[in-house]
Amino acid sequence: MKSRTVLGQLRDCSKQTQMKMEACLALEHEEPITVNERYLADYKRQFSARYKAARQVRIRSAHKLRSLVNGDYQNTTLMQNTVTNLHQMGLDRVTNNDLLRLLPVDSADDAIDIMSEVRAYYQGECPLAEGTLYLSSC
Repeated sequence: MKSRTVLGQLRDCSKQTQMKMEACLALEHEEPITVNERYLADYKRQFSARYKAARQVRIRSAHKLRSLVNGDYQNTTLMQNTVTNLHQMGLDRVTNNDLLRLLPVDSADDAIDIMSEVRAYYQGECPLAEGTLYLSSC
């Protein structure tokens, strides 16, 4: 008789645990919510570009790309001409930092996207944490 009670309790706990895990997994698939959405989006774009560039440097040993990532071209005539030419082609809002986003699609883009979003979400230099809305107690 006791074994039925114990087994019944185990089944109930198992069902409750499974429901809680499914609820937590559903939350994982949602985008993070913050009142500082523009900070999150900006930081995510910046980190994504830097991570993609770092990966390209690593897999292709691209020394010029490394110089671009490190900011070595920042105040050069080459950089000024590049941005000026893009402006003349109608891309008025392009800045030096935007050039890293021109890198080609990579097989690691999904992982880079996750890393960028997590890094942007926990960025310490912006007030993201103060405006975070927690949806659940998972």
